[in-house]
Amino acid sequence: MSDVGKILAFLKKPNRYRKLDALGEGVAAKVYGVFDTYLRRVVACKQLNREHLSNPDLVQTFINEMVLMGSLSHPGLLSVYDAVLSEEGDPSYIMALAEGKSVDRLMQIDSRSGDGQPLSLAEAVRILAKVSETLTYAHDRGVLHLDMKPENILIGHYGEVVIMDWGAAYVYDKSKYTQTYKAVAGEITVGSLGVENKDLVMGTPMYMSPEQLQGSRDSLTPASDVFSVGIMLYQMLTGHLPFKGDTLKKMVDRICNAEAVPVHEVNADIPLNLSRLCMKMLRKDSSRRYQNFVEVRDAIDDYQRSAVGFPTRIYRAGEVIFREGDPSDYVCILVSGCVVITVASENGEKELARVKVNEPFGELAALTGLTRTATAIAKEESVVRIISRQDIVEEIDKLSPWVGGIVSTLTERLIEMNIRLLEQDKANQN
Repeated sequence: MSDVGKILAFLKKPNRYRKLDALGEGVAAKVYGVFDTYLRRVVACKQLNREHLSNPDLVQTFINEMVLMGSLSHPGLLSVYDAVLSEEGDPSYIMALAEGKSVDRLMQIDSRSGDGQPLSLAEAVRILAKVSETLTYAHDRGVLHLDMKPENILIGHYGEVVIMDWGAAYVYDKSKYTQTYKAVAGEITVGSLGVENKDLVMGTPMYMSPEQLQGSRDSLTPASDVFSVGIMLYQMLTGHLPFKGDTLKKMVDRICNAEAVPVHEVNADIPLNLSRLCMKMLRKDSSRRYQNFVEVRDAIDDYQRSAVGFPTRIYRAGEVIFREGDPSDYVCILVSGCVVITVASENGEKELARVKVNEPFGELAALTGLTRTATAIAKEESVVRIISRQDIVEEIDKLSPWVGGIVSTLTERLIEMNIRLLEQDKANQN
């Protein structure tokens, strides 16, 4: 054998994958580690359980899962490397080894009750954002997951968020699926997916949408995955499932007909607008939910938006920003320049204060909707950030409800104090 032949000899070994330890087992398939003797790495192998080889529906579903996962490539998914049919006729596929902890393990969820420890607010929102990005990618290629739950979300050692187990996946839009891969393959024929039983019930009932529980798979849209992720988000924020029942029938009835208790009423630390985001994901009527994860991601961005995004306006020296007695429908923040606050007196305008850079002004009246009690004037050219009263209300909604309550109470007390001081000042002038 030549030197080159010796170098390449290992690629001729018939048994490329050497079986290692079992990693997990489900109803339809088992997963175990294997050593790839060609590339000298440990990967994972998912193999259909042998007792299902006589069931065409389950065999076709497994093959569809393998083909779908192999056709998708995204940081939020496990890469598929190979498909294998053993000499005994067992189908399996080789994929990247998943390393990390699933969300259900991080939350220590009890499999019977569905109760666990809620995640931190920041971590729950981070996971939601990453899941939204990955599902947007899959949906854009015509593929629904249909089994979204904490058990199927892996948090990697470096913070990666990976969606696992696409065994219930379904191509809801074949034109998107076909067009995507014809664009890559050119004139090469893209293999079509095998036809599966549309009435096959797949997924986890406690995380299913009403339409997934009641209808056939070919009627489902991305809004169904939105509902399932909404249940998962509710659980991450509160530690509890939104819909429970001591029997499967009761739980299904509640998913389809009962309204969940709002998130912020279960966990008072959850901001109101994040609670509303979650509850919109859980609307029974799929047309009233977010229709896809682009909309969910936009809602997350709105939740995370800071005041830096609000518009600014330039005022010339001597220009009035607002007058005493004006409606108070916005708050100002001084970005640069100099602004003075004045009130009318018998001797003309009396200066009450000078606003510092980055300091808000006009906030008390705007928070309550009362008319302005003072006048703001630019003493030199000044840049002022303008935040509408509605935006202020939305910003307060980002706070925990009890913190928002403190803000409202303090605002009322400061206004009462301000009114008393103004009345006292007028009395002293008389």
